[in-house]
Amino acid sequence: MSKWPKKERRVEYPFGIPEHGDTLVVNPDPMIEAIVNDIRGSEAPSVISARFHNSVAKIVCETAQRIREWKGLSDIFLSGGVFQNTFLLGKLWDILREKGFTVYTHQKVPSNDGCISLGQAYYALHLQGEEPTP
Repeated sequence: MSKWPKKERRVEYPFGIPEHGDTLVVNPDPMIEAIVNDIRGSEAPSVISARFHNSVAKIVCETAQRIREWKGLSDIFLSGGVFQNTFLLGKLWDILREKGFTVYTHQKVPSNDGCISLGQAYYALHLQGEEPTP
């Protein structure tokens, strides 16, 4: 069971994801300003943390949904050091599956830089027309 305050689970900070041509760029400025305001207002660290993690999850989810609209992709791979955070990983796993995505994550390699390097090598082989064996 999560240690986050129940009333804060669905609250997130504001952010932007403007389009620049065919690129999405996350604008964290409104989120940073809101976090600073919460700190100055003596908001509980657990509330700030919950809002921050909910914001990161929403950013990933909204970005994935927009890419799916553009490219028709429904597979999403959650990997890298940020996904050593089991709260964030679990939250995204649930939300993305509810939105119809097929979600993949590391199983045989670590979620940190080693996994990223493996993914980069796999993608390079894919671009060359080769399909490596798992």
